[in-house]
Amino acid sequence: MRHWIKPVALAFTFALTIYLTSYISRLPESNCTTAPVSSSWSHDRAYEATLLRKDCNLGETVFYSVRIDRAGAWFLRLEIEQSPFPDQAVEPAMKWDAHKLEIDIPAETFSGSIERRAGALTVVRSYTHPKS
Repeated sequence: MRHWIKPVALAFTFALTIYLTSYISRLPESNCTTAPVSSSWSHDRAYEATLLRKDCNLGETVFYSVRIDRAGAWFLRLEIEQSPFPDQAVEPAMKWDAHKLEIDIPAETFSGSIERRAGALTVVRSYTHPKS
């Protein structure tokens, strides 16, 4: 009766390995890489804004986010909501005006702006029509 335990345990281990490998490869972040695209400091160098590009599925899907660091203190990360048109995400533009970070996001269907304050920092995300 014990002669079947070893083959069953081996088959179970093999099946479990296949299942776990499949599960890990299907995780949402498993096919994504995030890298900085650009970086800029506020005029008084109190804040640094870094534009991050998340590339998923070998360039099929691209997302952008901004990480804002306050020198030696804290950081804030904001996801950039993209318009569904154009199909491919377009890189946002960032510029500083004192302690105000303005992020211009090209969008066909979205319009308007979103303002967020964190202490002395103000972040404004503006959705604008792309220039033709």
